Order: sequence, then C-alpha cells, then structure tokens
Amino acid sequence: MRKLRPGLAAATVAAAAVTTLAVPAGASAAPNKPTAVTVESGTQAESAKARCTHWKTLRISKGHLTYKACKSRGYIKVTGHLHDTRRDGRAVYGKVRFRPSGHKHYYRATDRHRVTSINTGWHRARSVVLSIR
Repeated sequence: MRKLRPGLAAATVAAAAVTTLAVPAGASAAPNKPTAVTVESGTQAESAKARCTHWKTLRISKGHLTYKACKSRGYIKVTGHLHDTRRDGRAVYGKVRFRPSGHKHYYRATDRHRVTSINTGWHRARSVVLSIR
C-alpha cells in the first residue's frame, strides 16, 4: 500500500483567507525596498478541497511577481511567475517565506531568463509572506 503525502490527499482547508498588502493597490514601491504580501489561513468551517486565492500581482519598477496561494488542511502552496521587465543587467529577486516554520524559497529573474516559474510545493504553515526586490 502506498502512503500519500497529507498535502496531496483529498484535503480540507479553512474557508476564509486574509491577504494584506504592504503597498497600496496600484502603487509601486521604491526601487530598492522590497514589496511584501501576507496570506493567512482562516479559522472558519472547512470545505472538501483546497482553496486558492485569485491571481495577484506585486509590482515594482524592475519587475513583478504574479502568484496564487492554495491552502489545504494546514498546508499552503504558492505557484506563479517572477518577471524581469527591464533590460538593465540587474536581476529581480522574489522570496516566499512560510510561517511559523520559517521555510524559505528564493527566486531570481534576469535579462537572460526574463520569466522564472514559482512552485513551492506543499508546506505546513499558517501563513506565507511573499516579497519582491
């Protein structure tokens, strides 16, 4: 008999999610300051399958991070793309940090590889923080 990973089995997830942006919608951050977003699991009734946010975008002058976060039975997964929008020889960096475990994933998009895929896989966490610089 094969064991299934808990995050991939038919799972339940909190029905509510809270997203807080560090930068107001439509505004862009200063070039050297990171832009961050937090996605938290809710505590209301649970449903029969994973819940995902709509596609969201964090923008700075050098690039943008398009992502969605899925939550299921205490696990969170982030998928998306990091885009470098300038051909200036400087990279755009993205970071995904899971809380409270502190597990981190780092991503980089450059002139050579203008789009980088983001797929963190399932991690046990209550929330996730995404940032771009």
